[in-house]
Parts: sequence; C-alpha cells; structure tokens
Amino acid sequence: MNRILLTLVAILVMISASCVQNNSDEPANKQTTKIEKKTDGLFVHISTNEARKVLMGLSIALKMQEGKDVIVFVDAQAINAIVKGGDEYEMEGYEGSSSGMIQKLVKKGVAVMACPMCLKSYGKTDADLLDGIQIAQKEQFFGFTEGRILTLDY
Repeated sequence: MNRILLTLVAILVMISASCVQNNSDEPANKQTTKIEKKTDGLFVHISTNEARKVLMGLSIALKMQEGKDVIVFVDAQAINAIVKGGDEYEMEGYEGSSSGMIQKLVKKGVAVMACPMCLKSYGKTDADLLDGIQIAQKEQFFGFTEGRILTLDY
C-alpha cells in the first residue's frame, strides 16, 4: 500500500513540475513557426442583364481589387455586356459605364472571363468580345488566389 501511495506522489510531483511556467527573462528554447497569411480572393459572378446588378458587380470588383485577388466571370444574359456592340450600362452612383469599368479591371490585371457555352449560345465567338476579355478556363477559377475565395453573385 505504501509503495502505491509513494508511486502516486512521485507521479503527481512530476506532473506538477512539468506544468510550472518559465518565468525567467530568458526566452524559452522553443521554435516558433510564422504563419503566412495568404491573400484572399473575390470571385464576382455576373449572369443578369439587369443594369444595377451588372454595374454593382463591376464596381465591387474594382473596389476590391486593391489588396485582394479578384476574378470576374460573366455568363448567361450578361454575355451581351462584354461583346462589341452589346449592352452598355451606366447609372448614377456607380464607378462609371459597364464597358469603362471592364477596361479599368483589365488594365489593373483582373481576369474578366466569358463563359464559352453562353457565348456560343448567343451566336458569338471570342472575336466578338471586348478587348481584354478572356474565354474562361477551369484552371483560372482556383488558381487566381492562394487564400480563401469569397463569391458574390449578380
């Protein structure tokens, strides 16, 4: 019985000794790993021909590209906003016209991409796209940022 009691006391002493904090001014001999924070990305999806939604998506993309990775994907009815001679939108309160914002985004290095199936369904080809618009490639959807991806749909 005494042996068991003595063994338990010894175990408790070892546990409590391992829990004592180092209160000295000298740094502990621990290596710290710096966690690199990756840039998060914004995926803006525009699929409507409703002026406010097209302009809002483009305006948000312009504002967020400063400090974040941004990609704009255009499909469905919004295809007509990214082709030559297509729909042009402009309303007070937004960052400019739809084609003007698209050109700003392209100049700033933001990928503005068209859905190839939607383009074809409207009888258009990549030659009909506004300057700087790309045909969407699946690799671009995940390779544009190393951080998290936030999606906004318009």
